[in-house]
Amino acid sequence: MKKLEIGLATLYLGSCEDVIPHLSANEIQAVITDPPYGMKYDGGITDKFTQIKGDDAKDQELTNIYLNAFKLGKDKPLYIFGTWRTYAEVYNSFLQAKRALNAVIVWDKKGIGLGMQHHRPQHEFIFYSKANTWFGGKAESDIWVCPRETMGQYEHPTQKPIKLMERCVHNITEEGDTIFDPFMGSGTTGVAAVRKGRRFIGVEIDEKYFEVACERIRLAQEQLRLF
Repeated sequence: MKKLEIGLATLYLGSCEDVIPHLSANEIQAVITDPPYGMKYDGGITDKFTQIKGDDAKDQELTNIYLNAFKLGKDKPLYIFGTWRTYAEVYNSFLQAKRALNAVIVWDKKGIGLGMQHHRPQHEFIFYSKANTWFGGKAESDIWVCPRETMGQYEHPTQKPIKLMERCVHNITEEGDTIFDPFMGSGTTGVAAVRKGRRFIGVEIDEKYFEVACERIRLAQEQLRLF
């Protein structure tokens, strides 16, 4: 396990199962995370990406991966990304964690994905569990339209747009709060957090993506200092 502090962010290289016992739930105000989906996804059209670790899990093993998002967030608001193919495992993780599933947000990517399916995907789900804090206003829809970034901007095969993650950050935290992401990937949640003046704790098991996340978060904080 490796720990690195970059301004508002504390980043860990290692398994979240190993890192979580060293963290305190009291220092975390929200969880925003994009766990492996059990899809064996590697980007499909480029050798730029490596296979996501843990992305071959199925059934209870996949449910257990999702359960890591709840370990430090039992009474915190959560946004957890998923897909219709793994809806059962995600829902089971909410049941086993004894958390209410308060909304399933449809993220409309504004363009269909790659593949040969009869109905190619244009959406993903964001599962939401509420707590006592909400900053999103009274007219927040459960359909979010946010275009994907171009493939050339991707550092990770399932990388999310920064604006999408900033919306999550805004809705359930305020400036100075700490957000936890046990599946950091290329660090987009961390970038959104520091851009919005939040603290961030992220964990990534893959050294390649950990280094990408460190660089992206470092750059985001340097850009903040320029303004």
